[in-house]
Amino acid sequence: MRDPLREYAPGGRWSHPSLWHLTVKFLGEVEDELVPAVAALATDLAKEIEGFRLGLGGFGVFPNLERPRSLWVGSTQGGAAFEALAASLDGGLDAFGFEPEEEPIKAHLTIARFRDNYEFGELAAHLGPGEEIANFAVKEVLLMRSVLRPRGPDYSIIETLPLHIPEGSDLLADEPAEPEPEPSPESDQPIDSGYEAPA
Repeated sequence: MRDPLREYAPGGRWSHPSLWHLTVKFLGEVEDELVPAVAALATDLAKEIEGFRLGLGGFGVFPNLERPRSLWVGSTQGGAAFEALAASLDGGLDAFGFEPEEEPIKAHLTIARFRDNYEFGELAAHLGPGEEIANFAVKEVLLMRSVLRPRGPDYSIIETLPLHIPEGSDLLADEPAEPEPEPSPESDQPIDSGYEAPA
């Protein structure tokens, strides 16, 4: 779904899939000595939230079409559960002095960013609700460290925060798909990773 859009917006900085994520709560700068306490509280909060399914589909921009800075994929199902998860963490982490969110955090996956005054042109016609293009079980939240490098952000996992999965839940049967086999070295087909280093 992404690749045709790249033709309509060649000036965009398209994120590599390895950097795709859904932000639940952005903490900003955190002192190292505070991280274990934040992780412990976030773990306790996550245990109280039941896992859910999240569907992705449709495209939108932030902040608006007149000044588009980022292109994202929205949610088709599970959006309310995602907002409840984000609100729970937002409210609990307020105890550490983190600024509460002014608006609810909605599930969105940023796939491209744009310079100031970028004109969308043909891409504008592809924005709005759309068919579901992905559907997966949300069973955990990751507490991540992000370090901005000249080539783009480096992400590392600090803590895995499991959500509550009731016994017998359909989510327990949602196993990740088997990875596709690597191309044979003898193959004469070119291998295109599609990678573009973030600016």
